[in-house]
Amino acid sequence: MKNEEILLLALLQASFNKEKLTNDIVASLNDESLAKVLSLSARHSVTTLVADVLLTNDLLDDGELKAAYEENLMVSVYQYHQQAMEFKRICNLFEENGIDYIPLKGSVLRSLYREPWLRTCCDVDILVKPEQLDAAIELVLTCGYTFDKHYSHDVSFFTEGNMRVELHFDLIEEEHNICHVCDVLKDAWQYAHLQEGTKHTYQFEPELFYFYQLAHMTKHFLHGGCGIRSVIDIWLLRRHWQFNDEKNKMFLQKGGITVFEEKINALAAAWFDDAEKPEEIISIENYIFTGGIYGSRQNSMAMENVENGTRLRNTIAKIFLKYSVMKYYYPVLQKHKWLLPFYEVKRWCKLIFFKEHRDRSLTYLKEIRSFPDSRAKESMALLLQLDLKKESD
Repeated sequence: MKNEEILLLALLQASFNKEKLTNDIVASLNDESLAKVLSLSARHSVTTLVADVLLTNDLLDDGELKAAYEENLMVSVYQYHQQAMEFKRICNLFEENGIDYIPLKGSVLRSLYREPWLRTCCDVDILVKPEQLDAAIELVLTCGYTFDKHYSHDVSFFTEGNMRVELHFDLIEEEHNICHVCDVLKDAWQYAHLQEGTKHTYQFEPELFYFYQLAHMTKHFLHGGCGIRSVIDIWLLRRHWQFNDEKNKMFLQKGGITVFEEKINALAAAWFDDAEKPEEIISIENYIFTGGIYGSRQNSMAMENVENGTRLRNTIAKIFLKYSVMKYYYPVLQKHKWLLPFYEVKRWCKLIFFKEHRDRSLTYLKEIRSFPDSRAKESMALLLQLDLKKESD
């Protein structure tokens, strides 16, 4: 592990376990190492946790570095209060107008942290029933929201304060159908129950919420990385919630992510509980560190090579996008699939005649052609180890 990775984990552990940093760790904190920790923590969306520990323990000298950590902390607190206010507003709106809904992701996970603002979120996620989606959209638009995009599983909006809100109507992302997670998530509402004292506010059973978080994490993992924050979320869920182990086991087996869950929990235990780190999870650790919260370009390309088999097939896949992807770039295809060839040509024209798109596409295709086979082989071995791919695939 790199020094900044060791320091980052030590600071995170101190935050969660309320432990004092060892003398060796404190001695390692200097402008150079703290700058690297700042950069690494930002890529994994955990800078607020690190800043809280450093500032609380007065471990930063006055200067630009301290100012950067302080600014991150203040922005996170401000963003949390803005999101909490907007979340409450939309929940009240749905409750008063008969829209059944379920809070998702960060809105729920924040309660597991020592302070809710320590868990950053880039948007507000809420699940509504498909048959109530149109009514829900009409309501948020009347409240001043601006429509952004319609995807296979959600509709996104921006508030007047430029905050992103996503109304999910399905937990299954059509273009990211992983293992067999859809076999569980297609029946998600069956595992939702009304919150006490409400008429339309539902919450998932702990086991279903836990499974959904793992399924979402697996999706990001397969597309370049899931970040340290996702591992923290899973670790905190296991730490603070009570689960029916048999139901957890049933969901994980049915969804095909049992091994993935086991390895992630083993990694979290090694990071935050001082458990022994098995040799077999070091490759997973390295992949997560290099990927960041949204995945790295190199990790993503390695996974694409695994998915498509060869660099040639990967290149072709970038030139001819799947219908499942194209129909969300060009919504007219959802009703007129036969127009796909025409819109492929339209997309090519955009890539050819607009310099910014052309340069970006040519650079990416060059990177694909020169991408080392060894990286693809490493990624294949990693997926086999996690049982996310079979030898026969």
